[in-house]
Amino acid sequence: MSEGTIHSLLKELKATKNSNVRSQIFKTLSALAKAIQFELDGYFLLLIPELIKSINDAHNIENILDSLMIMSRLFRSAKGKGVAKFHSASKEICEMLKSTVDHNNLRVVGLGLRVIGHFISTLEDADGKLIPQFSILAKPFHTAIHQHLSKQ
Repeated sequence: MSEGTIHSLLKELKATKNSNVRSQIFKTLSALAKAIQFELDGYFLLLIPELIKSINDAHNIENILDSLMIMSRLFRSAKGKGVAKFHSASKEICEMLKSTVDHNNLRVVGLGLRVIGHFISTLEDADGKLIPQFSILAKPFHTAIHQHLSKQ
C-alpha cells in the first residue's frame, strides 16, 4: 500500500469541514483497513485524532461505524503479534470505545462491544492472560458494560 495514499487521505480529512467529504474519506480508510490490516498500525497514531473526532460526533453514525470498523480490522489483525504501535494510544482508544457503549444507536453499541473484545484480545499474551502493563485497561470496560446492561 502506498504510504502516500494514506497520508493524502489523512491530510484531506484534517483539512476538510465538509461532512460528505469526511464521510467518503472514512469509507475509503475503512476499505483500506480491510485490505492492509496490520500495516495500518504504522499510521494509527496519525489517524487517532480523526477517529476521536468522528466518534465524538454523535450525529454522524456512518462515520462512527466506519471508525469502529477501522479499529476492528486493525485489532483483529494484531492479535498474537505482541505489542503494537497503537498500544501507545491505549488510553485514548479506551475512552473512545467506552463512549460507544453509552451511545443511543444500537448499531454503534453492538459494533463498539465487538471492537472492545478485539482490542482486549490484543492486550493478551499467548496464554490468553492480560499483559500486566495493560491489565488496568480492562476494568473500565467491565464497569462501562456492566452499567450499560444494568440500564436495560
